[in-house]
Amino acid sequence: MAYLELASKATTGRLLGSRQVAMTIRDELEGLMASSDSVEIDFQNTNPTQSFVDELIGVLVLEYGRAVLSKIIFKNCSADTKTILHLVVSDRLTHHSRTRNQDEAWSH
Repeated sequence: MAYLELASKATTGRLLGSRQVAMTIRDELEGLMASSDSVEIDFQNTNPTQSFVDELIGVLVLEYGRAVLSKIIFKNCSADTKTILHLVVSDRLTHHSRTRNQDEAWSH
């Protein structure tokens, strides 16, 4: 298992809000997922925004679907972070399913 600690990557105090920062961390996360069976993402001492979580996790869910979630362990999430994760993942799973269905319709 690989480990990804987010607190040191916060730009202002505990805030994780920039999509740009999330893209850089997502690149690191994808590298860890490629070389490990799972990655533990530690949210301790952070306040991520919905935009940040969408860029970090939502993009992966949209690209790979539900399967990507079996490789990620979310650790030390506050109630707010859990809510944001749930909203982003639910939304992106819906978009992934809709896109996949449209692709299948076009291929027939």
